[in-house]
Amino acid sequence: MVFAVSDTSLFTSYLMVFVVSGTSMFTSYLMVFVVSGTSMFTAYGVFTINGSSSIRFPNVYFNMGNDYNVTSGEFVCRVPGAYWFSVRLNKINRRANEVRCNMMVNGRARIRFYTPNEDADHSSASATACFHLSIGDRVNIGQCGGDEHVFSGLETCFSGMLVTHDLTRVIIFGFFLL
Repeated sequence: MVFAVSDTSLFTSYLMVFVVSGTSMFTSYLMVFVVSGTSMFTAYGVFTINGSSSIRFPNVYFNMGNDYNVTSGEFVCRVPGAYWFSVRLNKINRRANEVRCNMMVNGRARIRFYTPNEDADHSSASATACFHLSIGDRVNIGQCGGDEHVFSGLETCFSGMLVTHDLTRVIIFGFFLL
């Protein structure tokens, strides 16, 4: 006997397939549960910088899957696969020193980006990267240094999205009764 259930909403998309087999209730049964989903977000503004372990982007345009945590400033992977991330920080004025930050994965710096220390009214730092993530992996912007003169509005943003999920995870539960 095979059952298939599909639930699609604005925030998540799942496909669930249940397979139950057996010849009688006293022999053997097998259940297969297949799950896939989607994830993407864009957050803007900035809160807490200058040496912080993680800066936060407190305003969210879109958070499909609710994987971006506004409180911690971290993206927490719920669906394993290949992800694309982008960040942009804008420095306010020419008197500010350069601003340096890292795109972090599980507490390790993976990509470093910075604004040039130049005599301009505004300059920006940006980075784009792809990472393979597993369930529970965390991505954030942190280990920032330099001046605190960063725009906290629409000029500063952090985005990420699932490009492709891993082969669908299959969880098999077997019950064998003799």
